[in-house]
Amino acid sequence: MSRRPTDPPETAILKDAHIDDVARGLLALAREVWVLTDRVMIMEALLEDRGVSSGMIDNFQPDEKLELELKKRREAMLGRLMTAMGAEGLNT
Repeated sequence: MSRRPTDPPETAILKDAHIDDVARGLLALAREVWVLTDRVMIMEALLEDRGVSSGMIDNFQPDEKLELELKKRREAMLGRLMTAMGAEGLNT
């Protein structure tokens, strides 16, 4: 029987001994999400006051320079998350 993309990986990424690392990673991720949610809500309120609607934001297409910056920040955030989980050596 062949594997499907939705099947779990055949090898464990983290061992049972690393459950605390997973918990630290989840807490780090929750902190990241809350900080970003808070900032986005504030920015959306400020922008709305200045005539920039949420629809304009939803439809925005970043240029190449911004795409590179987004990629850089995404990789940094994933690196922090992986470090918190004790999985620094994994490719993100």
